[in-house]
Amino acid sequence: MWCAARHCAFESHPLRQEEGVGGYSDAFSFIILKPGWKSMPRKIEAELTTMCMVTKGSRILVQNRQGHGWPGIAFPGGHLENEESVTDSVIREVYEETGLTISSPRLCGIKDWYSDEGFRYIVFLYRAEDFSGELKASEEGEVFWAERNELPGMNLCRGMEETLQVFFDDALCELYYGDNDSYQLF
Repeated sequence: MWCAARHCAFESHPLRQEEGVGGYSDAFSFIILKPGWKSMPRKIEAELTTMCMVTKGSRILVQNRQGHGWPGIAFPGGHLENEESVTDSVIREVYEETGLTISSPRLCGIKDWYSDEGFRYIVFLYRAEDFSGELKASEEGEVFWAERNELPGMNLCRGMEETLQVFFDDALCELYYGDNDSYQLF
């Protein structure tokens, strides 16, 4: 037996199919899994990071990342520290990497995948328009303003082209990478 409400919300998600994990949060612990779906542990190992698209009129702040395993053009961001909120993390990371202090950043989506090491990698995507300070580079790379229409022609970091879709399309909220670098937008 399976629950129609759960079917509507989760049936189409590829991770919920027979070959996927098919788990559910504590809020759905009362729901019976559809035959063939597999249960997922309620706690998983995850690496949490942030990324922020800072805008100034029609221009967007970009970072030319040097090395660090993910070279190319991206937006500033980085890892959460222990006992730090996600929003505080994005504010700190933007400051450390650009010299700008953003205010009122807005969560606009997530990007996630399972790493080769088997843990979940989750990037919280933010937008910010309000900031103060003076722009400066960091050890992460040079930072500069670019027009939105210039981005596709730049040397973007791997996966950044897909990530831009979540930043620019208000109807999207997630970029999920599956097997063989295939991805889905939700």
